[in-house]
Amino acid sequence: MKRIRLLFSILLALAVAPSMASDDPLPESLAQWYKPQSERQVWLHTMFSLRREMQAVEEYVDAGEYELATKWANKLSEHYLSIGKMVPEWREDLDLEALEMLAQGLSNKNPSIIAGATRDLGRNCGSCHKLYRAVAAARFRAPDFKPVKVADGQGGERDYPKTMESLSTTLNRIAIAGADERWSHAGEHLDQLGKELQHLEGSCEACHQDSAPAERIFGEPVQREIDALAQAIQDQNSKTFGRQLGGVAVQVCARCHGVHRTLYDLTEKLPR
Repeated sequence: MKRIRLLFSILLALAVAPSMASDDPLPESLAQWYKPQSERQVWLHTMFSLRREMQAVEEYVDAGEYELATKWANKLSEHYLSIGKMVPEWREDLDLEALEMLAQGLSNKNPSIIAGATRDLGRNCGSCHKLYRAVAAARFRAPDFKPVKVADGQGGERDYPKTMESLSTTLNRIAIAGADERWSHAGEHLDQLGKELQHLEGSCEACHQDSAPAERIFGEPVQREIDALAQAIQDQNSKTFGRQLGGVAVQVCARCHGVHRTLYDLTEKLPR
C-alpha cells in the first residue's frame, strides 16, 4: 500500500511539474465548466463526447461507411472547437490542421489521410491530458470535506480532521488494551469506536445522495468484523483479537482512505 501511494504521488508530481511555472497550473476559465459553477459538468461531458465521436469515426471508416463517419466527424469538430471557446487560454494549442485533414480525408474517402488526422488529434488530446488531467481531477473532482461536520456524541459537531484523529485514538486504545490484556478496557473502547463510526456514517449523506456508499464502508461486512472483534475480546483471545482488529481497520479505515484520502491529500499540495 505504501508503495502504491508513493508511486501515485510521483506520477502526479510528474504530471504537474511541466506546468508549475505559474501559481496555478490550470487556466482560470476552466473552473466555470466544473461543479459547482456548472451543474451539468459541461467540460467532462465535452471530453466524453470527443472520445465517443473519435471512436465512431474510426470504426465507421474501418467499415467503409463514410456517410456515418462524416456525421460523427462533424460532431467531433464542433466539440473540439468548443474547447477554445470555453478555455481561451488553450485555443492556440488546438490542432486545426489535423481537423482540416480529417474533413479532407472523409471528403475524398481516403483512409490513410483520415488515420493520420485522427492520430494527430489523439496526440494533441493526449499531450493536454498529460499536463492537466490529473491536476484537474484533483482540483475539481476530489471530495472537499472542509464544510462537512460530524456529530461528536455530546450534542456538538467537529470537522473531519478532528473526527479522524479521534477515530485513530480510539482504535489505538483498543490495540493497546488488547496488547496489555486489559480486556475490559478494550471492550469499552470498542463500544466507543462503534458510536464514533455511527456518527461518521451519518456524515456521508453530505456528499452522497443514496445509502449505497455508506453501506460499502459501514454495512454488514464491517459489523461482522466488529462483532468478531467483540467476541475475541470477550474470549480474551490475543491471537484472534489481533486478526479481527486488523480486519476492522481494513474494512473501514483503509477502504475509505483508498477512495477518499489519497486524492484529497494531494489536492492540499496543489497551488491555490
